Amino acid sequence: MYRCNKHISALDPHPKSEPHIVRVRTSIVDPIVWKDCCRVFERLEHIQDVIQASIEQSVQHLLEDTTGNDMITALQEELIYAIQEQNKHPKGSYYYHLIAQDIRKKEEELQRCEEEFSKSHDGAKLSESFQESVMHFLDFLNTMKGRYHEASFQEKRNALDVLGVRAYVSRDTTIRPQWPTIQTRKAWLSVSEAPTLTGIHPSSLRASMKAGKLKTGQKAIAHTVIHRDEIRRFIKTERQRSRLAKHDDEWFTVSKLTTTVGISNHHDIHEAIEQGRLKAETKEVTQASIHRDELNQFLQESPIRQREVMEHITPEIKIAYTPIFTGVQAPKDAQKIVNVVHNAGLAQLVVRLKPVIVVKG
Repeated sequence: MYRCNKHISALDPHPKSEPHIVRVRTSIVDPIVWKDCCRVFERLEHIQDVIQASIEQSVQHLLEDTTGNDMITALQEELIYAIQEQNKHPKGSYYYHLIAQDIRKKEEELQRCEEEFSKSHDGAKLSESFQESVMHFLDFLNTMKGRYHEASFQEKRNALDVLGVRAYVSRDTTIRPQWPTIQTRKAWLSVSEAPTLTGIHPSSLRASMKAGKLKTGQKAIAHTVIHRDEIRRFIKTERQRSRLAKHDDEWFTVSKLTTTVGISNHHDIHEAIEQGRLKAETKEVTQASIHRDELNQFLQESPIRQREVMEHITPEIKIAYTPIFTGVQAPKDAQKIVNVVHNAGLAQLVVRLKPVIVVKG
């Protein structure tokens, strides 16, 4: 699946995560993008010779460039001559210090040139990879004429890398979800109850509470709680004891014991209580609660959507082509190839698709 405006996994318990944000299924986007790429391939068939000649010329020019090496040799010879001239004068003399300053400048310049030459040498190695990938792409165009739909995964991947294909999908924000009215006997709901009733992930609700979009109040609610001494008697491992030692509370709810402290899980704790292996009591605990009316108002005004609701994606899908390598720094002369493809009218190609795409969240 592609992630849209989502930088944290829905499985990560991170305070900034927003699991409700729509994710677009690749099975819907991929065929549309590849179909458009096939039209681009047909146009590229007419300029293959130009692209290939430009690549070979650029790489050959890079490999034959000896400017950096010649400059290093010249500086080394100048340094040898300067040191010889310095030795002709007594230490501490005016000319000795004057030549010493010149030597320092030449040494710094030599170091800079050697570093730049080393980088350009690495660029030559990348050029081989650059050339090989593009040549594979050109071979692909030659052998797959009219049969691009039969391309293998690796062939598709290389073609997309060479063309620098990016698809931008946006959803129709004018369509708002229809939330059912929450009807409960209780006027105040706990933060753990609200996600169950609404279907919204707890992280999303907590993020809205923190941002002030969903108002809460402090209410005393009856909870099953366990005394610290009872927990200490129940746990068995040193790891559990060290986790408990990080908290100073006298009483712990089952939720805090399992999620915050990290001891056992809800099922095992409740089972131990039912079997009498762990003694628990019922006490009123003050905690953040959400009023039923406030929750209903929030659902009508909030853009949050349930993950299982069908998402309507806007009919406009933008497919951009930037023919550079993904994850590889191409050599400077690679810009010539980019210009060739740009001149063919393939840069930033935008395809507007009329049908509305429905993506299951």
